[in-house]
Amino acid sequence: MGRTLSEDDAPGKAQLRQAAKALTADGFRFENGGVEPLRAFRPFRRLTGVKIRPADMNDAPSIWRIIGPVIRAGETYALDPDMTEADALADWLGDDRETFVAEADGEIIGTYYIRANQAGGGKHICNCGYMTAAAARGRGAARAMCQHSLDYARRRGYRGMQFNFVVSTNTRAVALWKSLGFEITGRLPEAFHHPKLGYVDALVMFRALHEAGAQL
Repeated sequence: MGRTLSEDDAPGKAQLRQAAKALTADGFRFENGGVEPLRAFRPFRRLTGVKIRPADMNDAPSIWRIIGPVIRAGETYALDPDMTEADALADWLGDDRETFVAEADGEIIGTYYIRANQAGGGKHICNCGYMTAAAARGRGAARAMCQHSLDYARRRGYRGMQFNFVVSTNTRAVALWKSLGFEITGRLPEAFHHPKLGYVDALVMFRALHEAGAQL
C-alpha cells in the first residue's frame, strides 16, 4: 500500500513554526486592520503559470495576508474570527499537515494544506483546506491548488479526499469541488453560523482517489 503523509515528510517545519511565532513576538503587524493587501492584479485576467510549492519559513507573512481576511470575515471557515496571527499561522502550518503556497506574477496568491483526515483506520483518507487571495479569486488559483492536492494525495497513497465542513452558502467553492469530481455525501443542518445569513447548512464532500476495489 502507498505511504501516507507523516511529519517526517515535512522538512523545515520547525523553522517555519518559529518564523510564525517571531512574526507576532517581534510586534509585527500589517496595516489595514491587521492585513496588508496583495499587489493588485489586472482585472478579469485568468492566472497563468501558477507555481505550487511547499511553504517555507519565509512565506509566513504572505500566508497571513491570505488567510487573515478569510478568517476575519468568518463566512467560509469554522475558525475563530478573532484568533491572533500567531494562532492562525500555528493552525495553518501545524505539525499534522503539509502546507503549500501558489505563486503567480511574482506573488503568493493562494495556500493550501493536506493532512490525514483521521488517525488509525481512517488515515488513508486525506483532508485539505484552501484559501485564495481576494485579488486572485475566480481566476483559477483554487482549481490549480485542488488539482495539485489531488495529484499529491495519490502520490502519498491516500485512497480518498474528504472535505468535512463546506459551508453551503459558499456556492463558488461547492461548484468548483463538484467540477473536480467531489460529491456531496452528507448535509449538516444549520451547522454553521454565518455572520450575515444566520444558521446555514454545512456539507460533507468526498472524492475517491482509486478505482473501487483496487488495492494501493
